[in-house]
Amino acid sequence: THYGGKKDRGSSPEKFKRGSGAIIRGALHQLEAAGLIEKVEGGRAVTPKGRSFLDNASAGVKAEIPELAKY
Repeated sequence: THYGGKKDRGSSPEKFKRGSGAIIRGALHQLEAAGLIEKVEGGRAVTPKGRSFLDNASAGVKAEIPELAKY
């Protein structure tokens, strides 16, 4: 599913609950305004600037957490 996931209902079994599309849509608009993603035919794609940001962020996390060295 694109939006939503399991809802914790305490001791009752979990059930699927739809998430808010407005929150995800707002986040995508912010990423687009920052130039990290762009609209393409059929959806959105990560821009070179966005790819660089993700690569730098993952390298920073890997440097901070030594247990991730094997990845």
